[in-house]
Amino acid sequence: MQSLICRLVCVLLFAFVTTAAYALEFTVDDAVYSVNAGGQSVTLKTLSTSYEGVFDIPASVVNGGKTYTVTAIGSYAFYQCTSLTRASVPETVVEMGPSSFQDCSNLRTVVLNCHISEIPRWTFYNCSSLLNVNIPSSVKAIGDVAFMKCSSLTSITLPDSLVSIGKNSFNEAGLRSIVIPDLVTTVGSSFPYCKSLTEVTVGESVKTISEYAFHNVPKISKLVVKAKRCTSIGLSASTIELGDKVEYIPASLFRYYTASTVELPASVVEIGTSAFYGSKILSLVLPPNLTTIGNSAFKNCSNLVDLTIPNSVIYVGENVFEGCPWIDNQPDGVVYVGSVAYKYKGTMPANTNMVIKDGTVTIAANLFYGYNSRLKSVTFPNSLVNIESQAFYSCLALKSLHIPSSVENISYDAFKKCSNITSVTVDSDNLRYASPEGCNALIDMKNNWLIFGTANTIIPETVKIISSYAFFCCTNLKTIKIPESVTEISTYAFQRSGLTKVDIPKSIYKIYGEAFSGCESLTELTLNGAPQIVSKAFVNCPNLSVINCHSENPPTLTNTDVFKDVDKTTCVLNVPLGCSENYMVTAGWRYFYNIVEVDFDKSQPGDLNGDKSINVSDVSQLYKALLSGETEQVYDINGDGEVNTGDVSALYKLILTQ
Repeated sequence: MQSLICRLVCVLLFAFVTTAAYALEFTVDDAVYSVNAGGQSVTLKTLSTSYEGVFDIPASVVNGGKTYTVTAIGSYAFYQCTSLTRASVPETVVEMGPSSFQDCSNLRTVVLNCHISEIPRWTFYNCSSLLNVNIPSSVKAIGDVAFMKCSSLTSITLPDSLVSIGKNSFNEAGLRSIVIPDLVTTVGSSFPYCKSLTEVTVGESVKTISEYAFHNVPKISKLVVKAKRCTSIGLSASTIELGDKVEYIPASLFRYYTASTVELPASVVEIGTSAFYGSKILSLVLPPNLTTIGNSAFKNCSNLVDLTIPNSVIYVGENVFEGCPWIDNQPDGVVYVGSVAYKYKGTMPANTNMVIKDGTVTIAANLFYGYNSRLKSVTFPNSLVNIESQAFYSCLALKSLHIPSSVENISYDAFKKCSNITSVTVDSDNLRYASPEGCNALIDMKNNWLIFGTANTIIPETVKIISSYAFFCCTNLKTIKIPESVTEISTYAFQRSGLTKVDIPKSIYKIYGEAFSGCESLTELTLNGAPQIVSKAFVNCPNLSVINCHSENPPTLTNTDVFKDVDKTTCVLNVPLGCSENYMVTAGWRYFYNIVEVDFDKSQPGDLNGDKSINVSDVSQLYKALLSGETEQVYDINGDGEVNTGDVSALYKLILTQ
């Protein structure tokens, strides 16, 4: 009996659950609705694909005597309702699913009275007859492919609330004009193949526009740019207008522009790369607060003869005026562009003593590039702030360098290959750079970098990094003491210098690629620690014959070409006692034929004071020994069995051969 009752209960429960499940969906006027969680509202799930004409989604529907509020439209709700011509969405709807009107090929008008925040992806895809749709002011995002292939949609107003526009959202749409609202910051590939597009307005906040945003859109008739700092737009237009808040002229904006004049608003402070490349402008007044002109900005502007440049300009890129008659019309000598010493025009006389004019803020890149023997000296004004890349490259006649207190930025390669400079001084009031007395090097105090050195440089013990090209082509540099403070030697730091011996302190943990490449006079290398040595660090050092590795653990060579061009059959690799096997099995080091174990703790002949080097202090030690009549073998430098003045001569020879 009890078993029978249990079976009846189960059957009743199953019937109840099944009935309840079916009650979650119901049909009203060809539309299927599903009850949402909470039981008070519904989602329009589907409309019959055979429905014809106009469908106004009701704000509420009644089922079984109960009224439900319609709050959502489901995914694919009107999918392929090809006879649907008009639809309206009530204010009660707050959400729409993806593809809700996809492939409604005869849908002409959609009225969105709802409070949705997004037009989801694929919402109106391939609604090829769609003529009118209003986007509510509540919408912040338009999803990917939302209006793709809406070929009859010639106009649409995007609300001020809009923040993002998805990929391909208007691909192949019939739009003739579009205004990108002010809150949009990024435009992806949103408008490709909009071949009817003739006018575009870019809102104030747009910063980036993808190169594919307007892919395969023919040249438009009018482009209005209101964006304050949009890097690139990727459109060409017959007429371009700039809003009064534009600060940056986007790259290539006026490229090949055919109009003879352009008016730039006073708000502009920067002109982007190739902004006017190849344009036909005749004259141009640059704004009063302009600070920056990007690379190739006016390149090949073959008609530009009249150009007004304010003193506010402090940076001018490379090739800015190449092929531009304005630069050709400037007098010979240094051409100043605003407050930038931009280019040397004409032939520089021999033994030129150059004085950069007062008010100059920037020495442009490559200004005196390659004036090997002509630029004898240069005097900087107290207004100077920036010295750009390779500004004085290979100015071999320069003997001295003085940096005023005003200078704040010097490119690491500004004085590359100025190998005959012997004196470097920096004004004591300079807050960024220094050259301590007797140092004869340029030190970046902010980063503790040595950025330029000379043949007689003494590296201060504050330096942490020897910068790229610091001693590049310094052929008069034979030896240098690197202090324990240094941790890195950068790429090309000593490339093609005249070093004969180099002692790398234990503090250095990395030697970058080609740091000592081309040091053809280098004969001996001492590695006191185990730094990582990067590819080609000592390439083309054919005379390197001795390498002293003091570390029991072999330094890491990132590539087998670290010592390329070093003859490994003759070069002697000295390693600590008992460590030869470690080096024989280690990548890079195992290619050396002559690996010799050495007691590095034993003083070398001539090192009388035990400081691991032979210098004048050892000579003083020897003189004291002679005066006191010392006869110990350590003082017998020449090995003749006696301690006398001949040992002094032998010690001097040792010092000179280091």
